[in-house]
Amino acid sequence: MRKCLFFLSVVSVFLFSACKQYKASLEEYLSYWSSQAYISSMQIGSSVLIDEQGFRSISSEADLSIALTLQNPKKFEFIMPSVGEPRQIVSFSQPEGAGLSDYSLSQIDGNTLKLNFKSDFLKKHEWGKEISPTITLYSTDGRKFNKAYDFTLRVNTPPPSPAKAVLAKTKDGKFYVICLKVPGMEKKVGDALLHKDLSKIVIGDNSYNCSVNDTQNGFTPPPPPPTLLLTLPTR
Repeated sequence: MRKCLFFLSVVSVFLFSACKQYKASLEEYLSYWSSQAYISSMQIGSSVLIDEQGFRSISSEADLSIALTLQNPKKFEFIMPSVGEPRQIVSFSQPEGAGLSDYSLSQIDGNTLKLNFKSDFLKKHEWGKEISPTITLYSTDGRKFNKAYDFTLRVNTPPPSPAKAVLAKTKDGKFYVICLKVPGMEKKVGDALLHKDLSKIVIGDNSYNCSVNDTQNGFTPPPPPPTLLLTLPTR
């Protein structure tokens, strides 16, 4: 009788232990498959500017790297875009047709992704055109996460600051003329000047209309009566 009771006690302890382990494994399994991961924020760096419409504007003069912060409590590893990968991990509403030669996405660690854009790709979308990627996360076990992340950027390289300014007078002495030496104004994207969309110049607290002329070799002066005349110094 004692042996029987002892045997039953051992079996009960074993079953209790097995059930407890099974319950823990089941909870871990359910926790894993119910857990979500998503991108919570992005960080471009100090080079980004905010335009008049409130959009982030970036330069096309160099490759751009964007850090994407993850909420990823289970430290999932994610599938990255690659040749032959059928899933739409990074898609674009604008511009259409962006491919792996234009961008790359990589996982740095459990909390960070890095999205890189090539300079040549950015140059194609200069003068305020939008880049609007949407990123959908897939874990390496094939699971698709529900919360996609999208954002809008505009590509619009800011003009350089004047390197030199000289104040002069017209021959008749009626007007002052500000002569500006601005490096890099001759840079082109394709056949057009990189800064062809220049619209104004700011001096002190005042702004003045200032645009590149149709022949792209100088500035168009403000309409009369002129309050500011601008010239490009001869080289």
